[in-house]
Amino acid sequence: MRHSILFFIIVCQTCFCFAQHAATTTFTTENGLPSNVIYQCLEDDKGFLWVATDQGIARFDGKNFQVYAKEQGVPDIEVFQIEKEKNGRIWIRCYNNSVAYFNPVKNKFIEVTPIAELLHIHNIMKLIALPEGGIQFDTDSGSFLFNEDHLNGHPLRCSFNSTFIIKTNTDGTEFKYSYNEKNNKDSAVHIYQTKGNTILAERSLGFLGRELYFSVDENSFYIFKRKSTEYTVVSDFANSIQSISVKKHSLVHEYYVHNFTDRYLNILYRTKDILNGKDVMEVNVYDKKTCKFLFCLNENFIAFHMLNDSKGNLWVSTVDKGLVVYKTPARVTQCLQQPYNQINFYSVTVKTDGTILAGNEKGEIIEIKNDFQQVHKVFTTSKIEWQRNIILSQNKIVTFSDGGIFVNYQREIKSNAIAGHQESKVVLNVNDSIIMNGSRTGLCKLNTITEQIQSIDIGQKVVTGLASIDKQHIYIGSTDGLHMYDVNEHTLIDLNQTDALLRERIVAMCTTKDSLLWIATATNGIVVLKNNKVIQHIRETDGLSSNNSFAIIAGKEQQIWLGTIMGVCRLNYSFEKNRMNVGIQNISMIDGLTSNIVNQLFYDHN
Repeated sequence: MRHSILFFIIVCQTCFCFAQHAATTTFTTENGLPSNVIYQCLEDDKGFLWVATDQGIARFDGKNFQVYAKEQGVPDIEVFQIEKEKNGRIWIRCYNNSVAYFNPVKNKFIEVTPIAELLHIHNIMKLIALPEGGIQFDTDSGSFLFNEDHLNGHPLRCSFNSTFIIKTNTDGTEFKYSYNEKNNKDSAVHIYQTKGNTILAERSLGFLGRELYFSVDENSFYIFKRKSTEYTVVSDFANSIQSISVKKHSLVHEYYVHNFTDRYLNILYRTKDILNGKDVMEVNVYDKKTCKFLFCLNENFIAFHMLNDSKGNLWVSTVDKGLVVYKTPARVTQCLQQPYNQINFYSVTVKTDGTILAGNEKGEIIEIKNDFQQVHKVFTTSKIEWQRNIILSQNKIVTFSDGGIFVNYQREIKSNAIAGHQESKVVLNVNDSIIMNGSRTGLCKLNTITEQIQSIDIGQKVVTGLASIDKQHIYIGSTDGLHMYDVNEHTLIDLNQTDALLRERIVAMCTTKDSLLWIATATNGIVVLKNNKVIQHIRETDGLSSNNSFAIIAGKEQQIWLGTIMGVCRLNYSFEKNRMNVGIQNISMIDGLTSNIVNQLFYDHN
């Protein structure tokens, strides 16, 4: 039996507007970090968080930190920078300017500095992931390229000055920049269009001051100036140097350090905490596209970097307080009024006009629209039954429970093949008039037009889950795993014989438009199938809040929602070339759920 105190909810994600509204969590050495001095963090394609510290680099799986140091190939213990290549490869740059990349097969870092020095690449000061793939090394004498597994390094230098790549074009031309400090008081900045070492065109941006800091992000060239509230953005690099635009933008506070994320430009502002008599560095967050100031993060820390992850959380790397996380709260709305906000609910659906129907343990369907709440008692001659499912079909409300199938709360539909009530545990809405019904006694088909029930012979199977991709093949989850029924051939295929994971006890299933079958198991997380073959197994070690599931449903495109004993898991995934990447957000009582046990989910209008 499933024990819960709850529940019907609508779960969605709210926009994160002001940092002060988010709950903060701090990770330090007490949580497994190698140091509280954090320089940067980065999320990889598998959802792991990499954390660069002065005592090595750590990888966080959502629960534990795995530390990589000298023994694991890190060339210098103090790791300053992490960069992710387009193909997902993780690179690090250390205090002594040594460079290495992570080899997941060997679970260690591979240093490339000796190879780089053989090619006269010295003093690497910056790593830049290239949009088209590969990595760029910026040194004090120019830019060098590393592509795939081959050092394709070549000095990108003009005869009179060192130059650095801004953008590489498909025709072999490149946009570059150089700067020339004059008497340590001013710097002249130049833009070049080149092919090889030949200058095709040149444009001067003039003398922009001293202590300039340069960055390239998404084919835009940024110029910052220490202790200035103004910065320059050079963009629109097309086929000629005449096409570029130069715009100046203002900052709320003076510039000290910066970093980019996929959404934000983060300006770290250094100021004095007069009360404590020490310096602090807050994070001022700007929208990259509009350059507008959004919000500030300030917990009296010395910030060094800020990351927004795929779940919307903000991770601030500090050099005095470890890793500070601003968790983006999910908005959970309690729909039911007293006393029904304290009763167990097991089913939910939504009408086209937004009216919510929720079935509970008291044999009732609660109808909710706006602030109006109406109670419908499902007629039955047996004991009060949990209302497990609600289907809207042919302008009828069809409810399903162990005590029978009812239309519009009053009229019972019975099978001629069995005596008594037609038991129901799980249902599948095949089309506008056919519903598949599964229970401890097997499988049957309900026609909501004729209100006739037809039994389907699948042997002595306890049906615990139903799903279909093409309406001809019905996937049947059971206590002994997965089976498939062919509606046209009237045959049953035991898919549980093809893979050990398909012998797990199944509690729910769903399908997505990309022809994937998602199986929620009782105790072993999620199993994903493509063409009846297992392609992914997702568990707590991958970020799920629990391996113990109750419900699963498809959300928007490439999104799955899972109900567990520890709340709701939202999975955003991509599937290309037989490779699946999954990002997971967990929502629980801390986010507003009245219980962590989730019996059913319904996805409607985003």
